[in-house]
Amino acid sequence: MGKESKRRVENASLPTSSTHISTLKRRKVLNSTSLSSLTPPPQSPPVRPASTFKTVLFILYFTFSYYLLHNISTLFSPSIHLKQSSEIPSLRDASISASNLLTYLDPYIKEGITTQDIDRLAEEWTSEQGLISAPLNYGGFGLDYEMEVGRKTCLITNYLIHKTMSLLSFLTLQGSLGFSIGLPFCGFPKSVCISVNEVVCHGIPDDRVLRGGDLVNVDVTVINEEGWHGDTSKSWVIGSVITADLENYNYDVLKDLSDAERLSIVTRECMFWGISVIKPGVNIKSIGSAIQKCSDSYGYTLVREYSGHGIGKHFHEGPRILHYADSEIDLIMEVGLVITVEPMINQFKPDIVALEDQWTIVTKDGGLSCQWEHTVLVVEGGVEVLTLRDGEVWPEQVLVGFNN
Repeated sequence: MGKESKRRVENASLPTSSTHISTLKRRKVLNSTSLSSLTPPPQSPPVRPASTFKTVLFILYFTFSYYLLHNISTLFSPSIHLKQSSEIPSLRDASISASNLLTYLDPYIKEGITTQDIDRLAEEWTSEQGLISAPLNYGGFGLDYEMEVGRKTCLITNYLIHKTMSLLSFLTLQGSLGFSIGLPFCGFPKSVCISVNEVVCHGIPDDRVLRGGDLVNVDVTVINEEGWHGDTSKSWVIGSVITADLENYNYDVLKDLSDAERLSIVTRECMFWGISVIKPGVNIKSIGSAIQKCSDSYGYTLVREYSGHGIGKHFHEGPRILHYADSEIDLIMEVGLVITVEPMINQFKPDIVALEDQWTIVTKDGGLSCQWEHTVLVVEGGVEVLTLRDGEVWPEQVLVGFNN
C-alpha cells in the first residue's frame, strides 16, 4: 500500500511624510557648498514583521507537519534490507498468497455487491489460510476502530484534523496547494483497500454498491506465519467483457473502449514498463522514467504524493519507488532487493485531496484514477514478479521491449 510545499512572504513599505523629506533636503543644501556633491544614501524598504496571527498559524501548521512526519516514521522502515537466498522462499510464499487472494475475489467483483462485502470475503479467506490482513488497524496511534469508543474518537479526531489542516493550508499557502496528504489519527479500519472511480487509493470499504462501468481497484496485503508481507493490487471495470490482462492491443483497440477500460489497460501497461527496466546495476530512478514515458504517451497524469516501497518483514521498507521521472532518489539496484511497483494514474489532472476520514484520497477534479501493483524481486540478470497471478501475462508491447 503504499508520500510537498511553497511559501511566499510579501514585503510592504511604511508610509513616508513628504513634508519631512523636503525639510531634510533644505537643511542639506544649506550645509553644503555644492548641490552636485549631494549623494542620497541608499535606502531599503522596511520589512513589516509578520503578524502574531500569521505566526500562530505557521506554528500550528508545522506542528501538524511534525505529527505527519512522526506518523510516517513509525510506519515506514527507511532502511533497505536486501533479502538473502534463505529468506526468499517464505517471502515468495507470502506474495503468492496475496495474488491468490485477488484470484479468489475475482468472481465476486461484479455489479450489485458492496465494497464491504468484498472486504468481508477477503478477511474470511485470509483467516482460513492462516494469514493476517496487514491493512487492518495499520497506522495511526493504535486505537481499535471497531471498538465503539475507538470509532467515535477516530471519527471526531480525523474530522478536526481535516478541518484544521485545510484551514491552515488555505491561510498559510493561499490555497495554492490544497490538502492532499491524509493524516489519519487511527489505524485503517478494514482488511483491504477498495478504491472506486475517482478514489486514488486507500478507499475504505463500506455500503457502496458497485454499478456497471465502475472502475474498481482492490489492494491486498497479507502476512504469513513467518512474518513476511505480500502486497499486490488489481483493477476491474464492472460489467466489462474486456480485461486489462489483454496480451496484445493497439491504439485502434483502445479508442473504442470506455474511459475506465482504457485507463485500466494503460495503467497496467505502464506498471509493467516500470518493472521491465529492473535489474542489477540499473539506477532505481529508471523505474519512474519508464512509467512516466508510458503515461505521457497516452495523455494521462501521474500521482506524485504516493509511491512504491521496499517490503519484507515490514509492510513499508526503504527505498521509496517514485513513479515519475527526474527522481531525486539515486540508488543502484542489487540482487535481493524487493520492492513494489504501483503507479496511480489519473484520467485528467494529477491533483489529489484527502477526505475527512484521512485515509481516502480522491482526484481533485473528480476524474477517474487507476492503480495496479506488483511486488518484484531483483535477481541475477533481471527481475522476478513475485505476485504474478496464475495465467497472467505481460502486455506484448512491454514483453517485446523487455526481451530486446
